[in-house]
Amino acid sequence: MNRPSTIGRHARILQILAQLQTGGGLNSRDLSGKLSVSRRTIYRDLNLIRDAGIDVAFDELSNCYRLAPQPDLAVLPTFTSDELTTLIAAIHFSMLKGMPHFGKQLRQATGKLLSTSPPAIRHSISRLVHACTVRATAVHESAGETECLQQVFQSVRQRRVLQVTLHPCNGQTFRTFLSPYQVVAGSNAWQVIGRSTHHQAITSLDPSSFVDAQVTDSIYAIPRGFSSRD
Repeated sequence: MNRPSTIGRHARILQILAQLQTGGGLNSRDLSGKLSVSRRTIYRDLNLIRDAGIDVAFDELSNCYRLAPQPDLAVLPTFTSDELTTLIAAIHFSMLKGMPHFGKQLRQATGKLLSTSPPAIRHSISRLVHACTVRATAVHESAGETECLQQVFQSVRQRRVLQVTLHPCNGQTFRTFLSPYQVVAGSNAWQVIGRSTHHQAITSLDPSSFVDAQVTDSIYAIPRGFSSRD
């Protein structure tokens, strides 16, 4: 196989992946028409993609190929330059950047988003990010706080009750089961608003007061008519 044909195949495979990542689904006729090659060539390219470990499945109901869903991997849509710029700016200004664990994840996410973008867009977004500075009035440094906040986020995502141990009150630590309805980020502190079994009411707690937090298997529901307290 000569070099030009190899380069052409690699480029075509990337184009096929880009088409499939849109999530709409395409069949071999659609792909061959878009890429100006035979359907046999498309079948060969799809097999190469599968050989590389990417699961491409054929949806018989829709008569099209789709990227099989991965349990821990989201398939991102295609962003316009303005959408990507806004998203990166939001990440850059996020209050989570000041926390080591979340800051590392945000940097990795930013890198992945920019890695597949054209050079001109990467450079323009980099200029914007380097021109913007975040001056946080309070930075969470405690590894324990970070772990507790991770558990809070997981609890909200999965709608599972959180078992929380709080710092001493009148000389004694106490434990509560918390159903977090909302997380509020302020300039000086975070708040978790939800129903606490200890307080027997909807209350607001600061995650920095948590000694420990663990997601349980119990499911909770947000009561109808709940609204956060400003």
